[in-house]
Amino acid sequence: MNKWGIGLLIVNLLAAVGLTYYALEDRAKRRDINAAVARYYLALHGLPVDGAKISGDSVDIHIETANGVPIDGIPVKVLQTYLDAPGGARFGATGDPVTTQFAEVNRVVQQVNAAVGGMNTPREKLAFLAGSFANPGGRRTFTPGILVYLARNADDRDAARELAKNPNGENAGKALQIFSKIAADVTTPGADSVVRSRVAHFLTSLEPTDDGWQKRVALVVGLRTYLKAISEQDLVFQDIANRVARRYEDDQATFVAQYQLLTKLSIQRSLLLSRQEEIKNELDVQQQKDSELLNMKKSSKDKSVKIFEDLSKEVATQSAANAALESAVHNSQRTVGQLLDEILKLEADLNAVEQQRNKGR
Repeated sequence: MNKWGIGLLIVNLLAAVGLTYYALEDRAKRRDINAAVARYYLALHGLPVDGAKISGDSVDIHIETANGVPIDGIPVKVLQTYLDAPGGARFGATGDPVTTQFAEVNRVVQQVNAAVGGMNTPREKLAFLAGSFANPGGRRTFTPGILVYLARNADDRDAARELAKNPNGENAGKALQIFSKIAADVTTPGADSVVRSRVAHFLTSLEPTDDGWQKRVALVVGLRTYLKAISEQDLVFQDIANRVARRYEDDQATFVAQYQLLTKLSIQRSLLLSRQEEIKNELDVQQQKDSELLNMKKSSKDKSVKIFEDLSKEVATQSAANAALESAVHNSQRTVGQLLDEILKLEADLNAVEQQRNKGR
């Protein structure tokens, strides 16, 4: 081969290497562009509702781009980088990233069930699910649970508070049933916008005060749906706040009416109490007089008893003397009787003697 052939071969080889380099460089750039587009799409719309799975090193996510060129699948590392928000201590995620919104819902539902299953008392379970009442310093306060934050209206919120009032096993079971039903309704198939709204409301309401969790929810459901869910939740809270305000107004009006009634009743009772105190004082004076009179009566009774006892003794003594006198009189009468009998007998003898004497003359 002459030198021109060798040179041409070298040029062709260099050209092939250059084309290969540019092709690889273009593919890498396209991969980077697709990753950027995927992250932009996910940030706006969130993860797919259902269906996406991890296959090897990629995730089969279908994305319709603005220029009409779809993206079918993204690397797992891109999804991991995008979901760089563990979600806080309570519902934090570990391991492989979730690929759908339903997967995220099922993950946190499992965590809630595991947390409730690990609690020993109904009070703990209700405090976690419905909320708990406390009375620090004499003022009753309420710490809301998951069901209160998940409430779609004031009635749902009041129902959760009612369960928290009696922390027993029955109410703890009802609270868990309500949560399970809400979670099942969230994953019920339906129109894409409706399902996304349900998922966003469910996830944002689990930990509304945790910034780490809210960041993760925004990445899972997308900023558009997240902002819409927050706006809807704001309207719900406004409605609840308005109902609470109306209750305050009604309670205040009821309190004013009752206070006026109680004020009148208090005045009446005060006057009645004053009159009762006057009567009590009069009765106390009368009782004092009665006590003095009673003491006098007792003293008179004691004197009468003493006189009676003395008279009884005198009567007893006199009776004894009378009995002795009667006995002496009786003896005297018997003696007189005997003497009369003897006198009569003597008179009879005397008469007989006189009669004989008269006969002898």
